[in-house]
Amino acid sequence: MSLLSAVLPGVREFRTPFVVGSIWVALVVLLAYPSWDRIGKLDAVSTIAVLAAAIPQSIGWAAVAFVAYVAGVTSGSVGRWIGRSHAAGRSIARLNKSRFRASGRIGLLVRRPSETAETLVRSSVRERLNPVSPTLAALVPKNLVLDEFDLAALRLGREASEQYQQYDRVRAEAEFRTGIAMPLLALAVALGLMLPPFPGLLVVASGVLVAGMLMIQGLEYRQQADEFMATAIYFGYTSTPMFDALVGAATADLISGRVNAQVGDVAWLAAFLDARNMLTRYGEFLSKLRHPSNHSKYELDAIIEQMEPVLGERVRLFLGRRLENGDE
Repeated sequence: MSLLSAVLPGVREFRTPFVVGSIWVALVVLLAYPSWDRIGKLDAVSTIAVLAAAIPQSIGWAAVAFVAYVAGVTSGSVGRWIGRSHAAGRSIARLNKSRFRASGRIGLLVRRPSETAETLVRSSVRERLNPVSPTLAALVPKNLVLDEFDLAALRLGREASEQYQQYDRVRAEAEFRTGIAMPLLALAVALGLMLPPFPGLLVVASGVLVAGMLMIQGLEYRQQADEFMATAIYFGYTSTPMFDALVGAATADLISGRVNAQVGDVAWLAAFLDARNMLTRYGEFLSKLRHPSNHSKYELDAIIEQMEPVLGERVRLFLGRRLENGDE
């Protein structure tokens, strides 16, 4: 691996939180400016000013840069926590199901990979699992692979640095654009409120437009990065730990003949996920089996009867919760 390929990912990781934090720092300074004289009389601020005057200017700027970086890292962590929250997930799910074309497209763009990435992942799953069990290849949820793209990137960086650089460049651009969109909007709103009505409204409108364009570009870059990763998985440059574990376990259990019936394949997959506390997360294939359109192909009640009693009860509870939540 060349020196440049080793350094560039670190530069990309530093750029986004530093720029985002710098914008937040600029926003704080802008909001504090009208009251700067009063703030400067506070004991804490006076002490900081004295200390800043006593140290070299280069160290002072380094401290400001460090504060900006920490602010960017903190805001990014808060944003990811909000995005993964239950309320945000349900809101995006409602957007996905919306009858209005615009809101539906927003929900799909925010949360889902592109159709190309999903198709490549499904093809990878079928290619590796069809020799073991066509039934299993059809049932394994694509999210089992999609959710571990970050882990697949670690392996890609070690085994195929050229492909990783391409993926990391696009991923970093996605994070940069989505990261600076909201602080830029907040800065524009704060500046607009300090100006007379007409120029202030113009600044706010411009901020909304720029932030919206940056967010859309960032989300499109993220989908492109997902496509690069799905392509790398499809051509065998990398894989995900859980998918490798599933293929290895299925090969050992199903090809050996210990489990060879169609009902056994489905029960085996449920047991595999349950043993790793992932049944609730990836058990949607069981709901699909219960759908009337699949009744002639799969007998879910018969499948549950073939499971261990504890697993069978967990599957029934899982299906009951999905029915109560209206997910089917």
